[in-house]
Amino acid sequence: MFQGFELKNQEDVDAVRQECQFVYIDVDKQNSALKSPHKVSPYISGSLEKPLPTHPRKSSFIQEIDQAAHTYGQTSDLVRGFMEDVQLGRVINVAIAKKVVAACVDSILHAPDALLWMTQLKHRDMYTAQHSMNVCILSIALGRHINLPETELNNLGLCGMMHDMGKMKVPLEILNKPARLEPDELKIMQSHSLQGGKLLLSSKDMYSGAIDVARSHHEHLDGAGYPYHLTDVQITPYSRIVTIADVYDAISSDRVGEIAVVIEVNPLHKLKPKILLLLNENKQRQPLRMVDLLLMDGMEVGNRTIKNIVRAEQYNIDLSEYYNLGLIGKGLLSTA
Repeated sequence: MFQGFELKNQEDVDAVRQECQFVYIDVDKQNSALKSPHKVSPYISGSLEKPLPTHPRKSSFIQEIDQAAHTYGQTSDLVRGFMEDVQLGRVINVAIAKKVVAACVDSILHAPDALLWMTQLKHRDMYTAQHSMNVCILSIALGRHINLPETELNNLGLCGMMHDMGKMKVPLEILNKPARLEPDELKIMQSHSLQGGKLLLSSKDMYSGAIDVARSHHEHLDGAGYPYHLTDVQITPYSRIVTIADVYDAISSDRVGEIAVVIEVNPLHKLKPKILLLLNENKQRQPLRMVDLLLMDGMEVGNRTIKNIVRAEQYNIDLSEYYNLGLIGKGLLSTA
């Protein structure tokens, strides 16, 4: 119901008629593949000159998972190495980076689910390195889904792997701060995009698209992003893809895991209610603080969104204690 499906022939129509009383037809999408097979990426080299290829699975999840685990582990080690090099003032070995990305592309083309599954193994102590690695993999997977050629999947993967290298120039106390960043701290954090572009520019044989993505992966279609306030037509497809992968991995990573009570739900933004923060990331009591999640930009480090619902008893929380203080109406206990 949410993702829909294509009716390709009369047999499909008859099968749906037997099960459904009514259907919704998206006229904007019907036969879109036939009308414009390469509409998605007009700025990507070659995509307007020939039909985009398709990428059928070459293997199964079971057959690929061991190789995917090896590729993921190898990629993890090398990304950490690249970041250490940046911290020490050394340049990135682009040749090795491209080789590792090629291995990720090969795994995605064989059985995408296997390497994508590895991105769910979150390690809090190595978040920044793992995030870059995951964005690389997720970007390749999304590129495969829209049928980009293998050469462009390699370029896209490199963009994803390198997009956050500028964060190695951000002080650790700001980079790893669990609470909301102060305005001066946020300014320093946001400088990582330009810092990243500068770093990649100094790396020999770095793909130019990766430099662009490092600079522009926090731009928004409406011009509200940074650092240049670009609008939709000014943001390249690689930047758009990496931004989607970047946000997806960020919101699906348990970097903090604070515990809060939902005080008031916004009916139009149900994952952005008003909450009362109770426990910190170590599941210890913290000073009570009311936070309106709708007023925070969920794409920034330190900002919050509802992760899931948990039972109060699981964390030895007595909701009546807060109710008696007059702080809670009909609240739900949640992780933020």
